Amino acid sequence: MTQFQYTIPQKFLDINKKFWPVIPFSSEYFIVDLLTADHEYYNVHLITARALANILKAQPVALLPSCKDQELIKLVNSYGINNIIFLADIKISKKLQIWLVSYATFLWFKTRTKEQRLKIEYKNSLIGHYIYDTYLNSTGLGTVKLYDFRYAKLIYQALELYNQFTQIFNSKKIILYFGSEQAYIGGGIPSTVAISKNIKVFYRKFGPNRVVYKAYTKEEDLCIYPGHPNLSDFESELKSNKEEVLKWADKYLNNLFHGEVEVSDWNAQNAYKKSRLLTEAEIKNLFGHKYNYRVFILSHIFVDAAHGYKESIFPDYEIWLKETLRIAKDRSDTLWIVKPHPCEKDYFLKTRAVDVCKKFLCYENIKIFPEKVSAANLLDYIDAMITVRGTAAIEYSAAKGIPVITAGRNMFDEGNFCIRPKDKKEYRDILMNMEFSRLSDEKIKRAKVYLYVYNYLNRIEMPLLSNINFDTMNVTPDEIYNYLAKILEIIDYNNLFSNSFINYLNKKLLC
Repeated sequence: MTQFQYTIPQKFLDINKKFWPVIPFSSEYFIVDLLTADHEYYNVHLITARALANILKAQPVALLPSCKDQELIKLVNSYGINNIIFLADIKISKKLQIWLVSYATFLWFKTRTKEQRLKIEYKNSLIGHYIYDTYLNSTGLGTVKLYDFRYAKLIYQALELYNQFTQIFNSKKIILYFGSEQAYIGGGIPSTVAISKNIKVFYRKFGPNRVVYKAYTKEEDLCIYPGHPNLSDFESELKSNKEEVLKWADKYLNNLFHGEVEVSDWNAQNAYKKSRLLTEAEIKNLFGHKYNYRVFILSHIFVDAAHGYKESIFPDYEIWLKETLRIAKDRSDTLWIVKPHPCEKDYFLKTRAVDVCKKFLCYENIKIFPEKVSAANLLDYIDAMITVRGTAAIEYSAAKGIPVITAGRNMFDEGNFCIRPKDKKEYRDILMNMEFSRLSDEKIKRAKVYLYVYNYLNRIEMPLLSNINFDTMNVTPDEIYNYLAKILEIIDYNNLFSNSFINYLNKKLLC
């Protein structure tokens, strides 16, 4: 866990402390997980925690890395939250430590394939995919190396964390775990422990100005992202057949493919606004050869939440890309173009898409798309796309009816406009034999409605931060705290949590 290393402006602390009323006593509690080191995250989480305290009639308990994080303690206290648990203080016995070390080593030896490592269980809870993701992210490797002893160490840390959270949830009458996104150990394992103890899990996604929340009560649902649309919402919007929904989607797509995106939408900023378009000469050079089809393979950042969804055809993104190219080389009537993720450069990576592609570039029908170049002006040249769960799946389906093959569970399954093979055999059959034709008008419509539901419908304005318009990847702590200090000076607490925000949280909690 990263130690808090920033001095919060005293002006903000003083104003914030005066702003929040005292939290009424309650014998019930809920955990507010602040183990993630991110300033906008801290404040969005703490503001929501204050709203939850009123709704749940329970006392918030902040979970912090350690008592050494004095500035973070000051921040939590300034929100009127004085109940704090420090993860570093939750000790497990020497006897249990020895057993966990032995068990972790045993699992490391026993699980000799990547599929087995994803399926590691502890106390009937599936935790392997969280360990795998943490390894990828912490080492910068695209694929777990089976001989790497660091993996055994991470298994131990996961088992230790499981037992620490067991103690935490046993210490008080906890009714809710308000956690971080569940892609890594710090999010997934605490949630798994909470669910095993019949404690509801609540997640926040997106932000800081517009947010989505989702509640979980079953372990099998924990792999669904907080921003994953509800099928009922999609079917309702599709059935209502509102013309304004399709107009919204058309406007969104037009802006997106012209690089006109919100400053807070950092992913789209990197994909479209910070890259140039191909010139006519470059397009001719890339697509000038005669092929029946031209298929883009949209690569992922290999270390970025490869197992946020547990159901995938391949163990991780690197293996998926390698196996896809092994299939692609055998279909000579198709030009296969690998497009690396535009945000790869922002990550510490030891393995990149270009590294995987090198051994396949000897085949004439496999090419790699140039860096810092957008494919926004190539819609008419692309016959199909392949990804695991990239957002381009919905954008290109909705924009031009380009068929997208997805190699695993993803955010768009319920839309029924992507092609999702059930296993490796079907995946190969599709890539080798499919005649890539445009989607029907009905499927394009479904993609547009789903785009609306995914990107707009259930995002709620965040109190105090609804007007913030910073680039969340580059926002400084000073900008956040100075902004909040100004807002706190002019707003009344009684007008802070609107009925729409309270009703929204209530609806999500009751699901």
